[in-house]
Amino acid sequence: MLICPPYDIRFADRLELSSKPSSTSSSERESPVLPPSRIPPPSAPTLLESSTIDIQQTSEEPATATGVHGETSRDVNTGLRDEDRAFCRTHFAGRVTSNSIDALVERMGGRSLLERYHDLKHVAAKSLDSPTPTFLSSVATSYAKESLLVLPPLPELEVDGRYWPAALADLAVDSSSSPPAYHLNYFSTGGTYLPTTSKFKKQRKPDACLRPAAASRATIHNVAVGLEFTAYNAPSHDHNPLDGGLKQHQKLRQAVVNAADLKLHQAARLFVPSISIHGEFHRATLFFSVLDSMVWEYVAVEKCFDLVNLPSLAALLHLLRTASLYELGLNPLIEYSFTKVEKDFERGDPVPVAIDLPQTLRINVDATPISPLPTSPFSRSTVVFAGQDERIVDGQPRRTIAKFALIADERSWRERTAYETWGSSPPPFCPRLLHSLASPPLRTSPVEPVVDSNAGAKGKNSKKRSAPRLDRVTLRHLEVYVFDSLSGAAPLDRVPTIEDFLSLAKQLFQTVGKNYEAGLLHRDLSLNNVLALSAMLVLIDWELARRIGDEASSIAGVVTGTLDTMAVGYLLRSSPARPHDELESAIYVLFKAFTTSFVPSEDMKSQWHTDLNGLRWNQSLEPKVLASVRETMWGDKASSPVVPILNHLRAQGAGDMADVFETLFHLELPLQSKARAALTLETAENELEVLIKDAVRAVNAARSLSGSWPVRGKSEDKNIVRDLVELLREAKQEVPGWLEAVMREGGGFGGRGRGRGGGRGGNRDVRTSRPSGGGGGWGAAPSAGGGYGGGSYGGPPRMSGGPGAYAYGGSSGGSYSQQSAWY
Repeated sequence: MLICPPYDIRFADRLELSSKPSSTSSSERESPVLPPSRIPPPSAPTLLESSTIDIQQTSEEPATATGVHGETSRDVNTGLRDEDRAFCRTHFAGRVTSNSIDALVERMGGRSLLERYHDLKHVAAKSLDSPTPTFLSSVATSYAKESLLVLPPLPELEVDGRYWPAALADLAVDSSSSPPAYHLNYFSTGGTYLPTTSKFKKQRKPDACLRPAAASRATIHNVAVGLEFTAYNAPSHDHNPLDGGLKQHQKLRQAVVNAADLKLHQAARLFVPSISIHGEFHRATLFFSVLDSMVWEYVAVEKCFDLVNLPSLAALLHLLRTASLYELGLNPLIEYSFTKVEKDFERGDPVPVAIDLPQTLRINVDATPISPLPTSPFSRSTVVFAGQDERIVDGQPRRTIAKFALIADERSWRERTAYETWGSSPPPFCPRLLHSLASPPLRTSPVEPVVDSNAGAKGKNSKKRSAPRLDRVTLRHLEVYVFDSLSGAAPLDRVPTIEDFLSLAKQLFQTVGKNYEAGLLHRDLSLNNVLALSAMLVLIDWELARRIGDEASSIAGVVTGTLDTMAVGYLLRSSPARPHDELESAIYVLFKAFTTSFVPSEDMKSQWHTDLNGLRWNQSLEPKVLASVRETMWGDKASSPVVPILNHLRAQGAGDMADVFETLFHLELPLQSKARAALTLETAENELEVLIKDAVRAVNAARSLSGSWPVRGKSEDKNIVRDLVELLREAKQEVPGWLEAVMREGGGFGGRGRGRGGGRGGNRDVRTSRPSGGGGGWGAAPSAGGGYGGGSYGGPPRMSGGPGAYAYGGSSGGSYSQQSAWY
């Protein structure tokens, strides 16, 4: 059952869309491309009308534990506060802006929501024309008890039988009509942690929250707005209120980190409002804020409980509980159910059940995305759902993959453009694009922050400070892509045999050439984007793709792609991009696929992992540092981290593969800057052809290798494979060929043992499942993922979707994450 809160607004009415099926989907219903005249101007203020706050804090007084009620001890609370401070300093530098309540409300829901807010404020002011002393004193008493170390029983936090924030919100309800039964309302969490799920393992809780009334408790999925209360005075808000060692900052940081958790765990949520109230009742300060994928934007209202400001607080509380899910930041293209119970979801949680793209097929989706959680509130914002649409294929609903991505305006339609380059006959290594949709981008405007209040101050005790420019912030827009689901596809380190691996390696090199012939650069070849479907290579995630010579579409100064397999030229932002970079990345993909799953002998494990660490896989390093490491991997450099790895392979029966990689790392790569500048498109094509022939020749030299390549490294896991095959057969499910091969052969890599060091350990398994990264593939369950974790050198951005749409955005320029496919 779908439940829509009051004032629910259809997405098509809130956000004008440009939508056009790809040329490969003529059977789908057409969606019109809206002319520019139909695209409304943004109604929300831009950052030019906001003030940017300096990330530095002048006071560095040591932190002191504050009174936080609930289950945690003082030591645990202190540790959590230290974590909150580190989190905010790490992720929020240059992303803190201030504004007004009106501006934030309008960003959330457009002018209609702002008008409702002012109407409610007028009603609240009339209710307070003759305030009841007992009512206000009861609110003051209940508020004061919120800051006690031991939270009192719930009735002591109620005013006239209602939790006090809900009673305060009722001031904005017209007394001539009976208050309705609210779908969302305010509840105390009682100092109880939010329940853990398979992905949410933290011990965290808001003091109170706005959540569905149908829910029995607050969860990480159903909290719409978190509320925090503290008796400590508010932090100074003329500079960044998140940074500093004073106890006044701690509750605000707690509110922001809680909001970040909600945004990360509530799939495809675009923004999260939050409220915190600081100080004693008569001088309390309200912080109302909105965290999106670009910035944390706040307003501070001092003396929020006095008769001048109380109507604003009451109107805001009532506005939030009567807003639609979409005005509170949930994705307007997704339909939610509050009654469906799925794994990790409880009754009353908004469970994603369908994607409703305007003028196209409705897509039923699994509740949990197959993409991993972002690691930062400002990291790359791509969410992927597996599902099925209404079209019947072979008697079954067609399986699909729906990808939500917040794209920089400079890369508008980049992924679809790549598909359209192929025309009506895309190559087999591209999954079929069924439908695509995008909101209109905004014109990029420069951001001019106001100067901090201390900037330019004179005197020996004055410290001159200025606010940082938000140069990293790029305007973004939402793009949605629906693909055929390629069930059973997996990363290259999961292919069952050496023959398959070598065949796919050859296909990968040839695919680089085919892309260049079509005038395309993929620019994000990684272990998660290069997949194997049976014996066929598949390339996914064309979000960063570019047409050859399309330099204008790149974002100046932005590193894009996946760090572990990024070419030196991409790491150093060298221009122009050349196909040599693609071939270089392809070799890193193959080398990482092999080395991260090779199983050394017991006596060599320690040295193997030490030498493997020299390749710097899955490490958080600056691009320039990684570029230096990559450059040493090529040729006969004495410092090459590749040499000890190849020696290990030869000493342990994998000499043939060592020969392959030795040949590959002696190709004329990476492309040097002088050669890059002098290289014409025609010369580049000729050089690429020679390089690909040399790479394929290296692979062909080892094509005589045979032997299985088991998915797991421990011998006892053969029983698991056998059990899995039996279960599939009992359930009358198809058993993948590679799984049968693993069960039949059960041996390890070695084959004929040709080459230096070959022949030893021929039956020993030298591969295992990926230790920490990736997996999943198309339609498969992803693994946890590790690695760099989504740092963004271009910064997250913002976009306004017209009336009723919050200005939202995502990370810039690529993921840097070592995670599974589709993002």
